[in-house]
Amino acid sequence: MKRLCGIALLFCVAGCAGTQVVTKDFQPDRIIHYPAFLSLGEDAQLDSYAVYLDRGDTFPLELSLKSDIIGFQEKNVNIVVKERVYFTMEFPADWPREKLDRLRNLDREALTSMSESERQDLLKDLKIYVSRDGMHWAAYNDLDTIKELFGIRGGTISLGMGMGNKDGIWSNLDIEVMKQ
Repeated sequence: MKRLCGIALLFCVAGCAGTQVVTKDFQPDRIIHYPAFLSLGEDAQLDSYAVYLDRGDTFPLELSLKSDIIGFQEKNVNIVVKERVYFTMEFPADWPREKLDRLRNLDREALTSMSESERQDLLKDLKIYVSRDGMHWAAYNDLDTIKELFGIRGGTISLGMGMGNKDGIWSNLDIEVMKQ
């Protein structure tokens, strides 16, 4: 289950929950810091916990560029959490045991090596949620609800490139999130 939790935090894919704020109440002993969750062992079920990352915690972001012309020399960067963020999952009650076992043993490498249709088939009924307060949740792929919960007005992404005698050829990626 540790791997599945990691996948939820690092590589959210496939269809997920609806398009509205969901209220879920967890008992205090089921609200747990991510490193403590990992120490619970393989049998811990993420769907019964609100797992959080605290300010200053980091997690890896894997970069991928599929091109015959250019690529990334460094494929991983660490994302730093600036405020507490909660995650949880939901599995259908009638999910076959085989599917749950497959998810428990799934790691990032196996997930990224799957075809898009295999990934969608495996994860289509898995619901991954994110929250700012551990009570009000948005599906990770519902950007409008995430914006509402986290007070985000919008944002920009820009990619720049240049060349000069001093710095040579350079490029940069800027991402800005604008709060309300």
